[in-house]
Amino acid sequence: MTAETTLTAFAPSVPISVPLRVFSALRAATWVQLVNDNPLTWSWRQGRRNERADMEGPLYVPGAPDRMLEPGKAVLATVSELQQYKPFLLSITVRSPHGDPLPRATVDFWQATTAGVYAYRSYGLRGRLTTDAHGTVEVLTVAPGDYGAAAAVRTGHFHMFLQDADGLCECLTTQLYVCHGNDVRGMNKDFLNWVRKSRPQNMLRAWSVPASNDGEPFFEFPELPTDDVDTLKRVEWWNAKLAEQAPDAGLKVVAGGRTEIRLNEKPGWIM
Repeated sequence: MTAETTLTAFAPSVPISVPLRVFSALRAATWVQLVNDNPLTWSWRQGRRNERADMEGPLYVPGAPDRMLEPGKAVLATVSELQQYKPFLLSITVRSPHGDPLPRATVDFWQATTAGVYAYRSYGLRGRLTTDAHGTVEVLTVAPGDYGAAAAVRTGHFHMFLQDADGLCECLTTQLYVCHGNDVRGMNKDFLNWVRKSRPQNMLRAWSVPASNDGEPFFEFPELPTDDVDTLKRVEWWNAKLAEQAPDAGLKVVAGGRTEIRLNEKPGWIM
């Protein structure tokens, strides 16, 4: 079995039907733009309620497949994407309003490639993730790239809907930004800043493994500290899994990052 065939099983291609694509486009043009992401009300309804909240955007498609490899570990990218753009390891911890980890929380996740391209005919780089007993899920994917032009540039980002398993918390919509060199000024060009205040708290503090990237820090991220034993073990686990599943691909994690997100309690009738 070839590396392509083996690793593709991690994130199999799942097509999006034409009716669902049409529904998603109509939903984006109506509910999302006019209600959910309406700049006249978004800050009051969502932005002020959780500092990690962000707008949904127009490219969500419901029904993404489960991408879990085993508890707490998911793969979103295919071998072709990992080879073309290089493996990026993102760790997400979901917490309750009181700071407790939330096991079995779901993360509906979607993103563009490092070249800034979204899949819309298939669920490429889209998936449903579930946190482990510690409220954490690791996802092997690729770094999202900037896209757009002139006054309509978007800084590279991951999209997420986060929901606790028992439905006691509000579903949180957020974006997690990836800036070269962890320089928050990379968010200044994002055109969403024209319709809501910049969300610098949503920038991912990423690290790199130069030894796995021909000695160069990926995206100019700082090198993963040698005393971060827990993250080093996670990287080693994923590198071993890549070598096991795709022995001829030569894939190793070149960068990654970790974020913790706290959900809100559901509001009462009077906010």
